[in-house]
Amino acid sequence: MSTLGKEMWLFRREEASGGAEIAAKRLVSQFETLDYEVTRVTAGERIGELQVKGDRGPGWLRLVKYANSANRLIAEDSQRISFSLERGIKADIYRAGEGVHLAWLKRKGLAKSLLSFRPLHPVAITLEAITMKAAKCIVANSEMIGAEIKQYYPQCAEKVRVIENGYDPSRFHISDSNNLDPEDTARRLVFAGNGWDRKGLEQALQLLRHLPGEWKLDVLGKGDQSRFEMIAESLKVRDRVKFKGSVADIETYYHNSEALVLPTTYDPFSNACLEAAACGCPVITTNQNGFAALIDHRRNGFILGEDAGSISDCAEWCLTCLPLSKEFVASGVSNYTIEDETRKYREVFAMVAGKDSR
Repeated sequence: MSTLGKEMWLFRREEASGGAEIAAKRLVSQFETLDYEVTRVTAGERIGELQVKGDRGPGWLRLVKYANSANRLIAEDSQRISFSLERGIKADIYRAGEGVHLAWLKRKGLAKSLLSFRPLHPVAITLEAITMKAAKCIVANSEMIGAEIKQYYPQCAEKVRVIENGYDPSRFHISDSNNLDPEDTARRLVFAGNGWDRKGLEQALQLLRHLPGEWKLDVLGKGDQSRFEMIAESLKVRDRVKFKGSVADIETYYHNSEALVLPTTYDPFSNACLEAAACGCPVITTNQNGFAALIDHRRNGFILGEDAGSISDCAEWCLTCLPLSKEFVASGVSNYTIEDETRKYREVFAMVAGKDSR
């Protein structure tokens, strides 16, 4: 068997916005610091004589076509290490950054109905199984996802390594500056994310309803603003909510908020939560977010869920415990920097190279 070299394919089907794209760019940069020559492969581009497919057609077909193209590249260059963020690719390393598809369906209570009527879901599950079986190492970005992989793919349990996302401490750190509105004396919460249904904006608005009028909520990111304005209106909190859209200086909101509220229905490991905590901003999220494992419930943050706290419990916690010490909150994630993440990947690459040379 040939020995893997220092050239790498990194497979990410499309360049888009959101946490997955941020992760892809971060990983390319990190791997280059480990002296890998990284070629990112996206659908629609030409690499050598191969036109990488997967940029056209219905969603399920794009997944299949992209995986087929990626597997051709891997087969043609056995000395190049392969790292995939996509399902269906027979890569050396698979990063399950989107979690386990069937687990996501079951959490939403959609497993039976959607598997029956939408080809995307059975295709995604089939492709995921192919990747899990082929990978020499499966990277889960939280203990929650690691446990799900072991539950749904027990034959792959020994291949799982947990490597949580890392944050950039040069950008996300404690600061006492107030660059929003120095004259505003409101007590502020912040919500940050795209796809507001999945991220739990309605639950964040319900929390605001349980708090006194001096509490305000800044909503960052993209979503159906008109719909959520109507929801805020129905909850009688519309005048206490500001929709800010996508912002370049998100850390400023973390510095000036008493908590990040992200009651997500499923999030393998939220970058927003990690970065907020690094800024000393406590996190309110659910037990369906992999980041929740880093929260000491009711001490440096709050976990919503059946086995944790309710919206009303959380409101009481906000009133009695906030604000928290920024230093105390930030200390809980001090070992989750980009440098920590890179070090863990260096160990994975060494392990995979060792397996390949046997």
